[in-house]
Amino acid sequence: MPLTNPPDDYDINVFIKNHPNFKELPLESPHRDIEVIDNFLTPNYVKKLQSVFFDIDFKWNYSPFVGEVTHSDRGLYFIHNIYENFRITEDEFHLWDGFLPILQALKVHSIMRLRALLYVNQGEIIEHEMHQDREYPHKTALIYLNDNNGYTGFEDGTKVESVCNRLVLFDGSMKHHSTTCSDAKERLVISINYF
Repeated sequence: MPLTNPPDDYDINVFIKNHPNFKELPLESPHRDIEVIDNFLTPNYVKKLQSVFFDIDFKWNYSPFVGEVTHSDRGLYFIHNIYENFRITEDEFHLWDGFLPILQALKVHSIMRLRALLYVNQGEIIEHEMHQDREYPHKTALIYLNDNNGYTGFEDGTKVESVCNRLVLFDGSMKHHSTTCSDAKERLVISINYF
């Protein structure tokens, strides 16, 4: 089921329930605050996104590792790139247009990468390697699209639990890691790197 293009004069509040409070990222500090916003999207928008990403015909690409290349066989996940390498990834679901309200709410000036991440239940919670999305300061937004006991962990020990419709904002140069889940079939996360 494709996402539809919002009309040119659409009201962003049809898609976004709670707008983020943006904090400037201080360049001198390697550790920036983490902002968590629950109920970021409207319930109908969440259902629409779930219907796309959980569709049986939706195409996922297998990755044998999460973060840096590792020799562990426990770090697998699936990726669907929506925007990367300075281009929109073409697909039958018209995902780019469907994400425009989110990008507008995040006040994106320049996008680096937009992708969906699917971590499958492997019978236990597996913590993946710590990594940086990029080595320089930039903004990262994670949107969790289902409830599960997985989380995003940070180098300082902070854990942000996967709660459906939760937005997590932080500087993507901060070391962090993802996890699998053990109480649901999968963990679905939207990841956006931007300025």
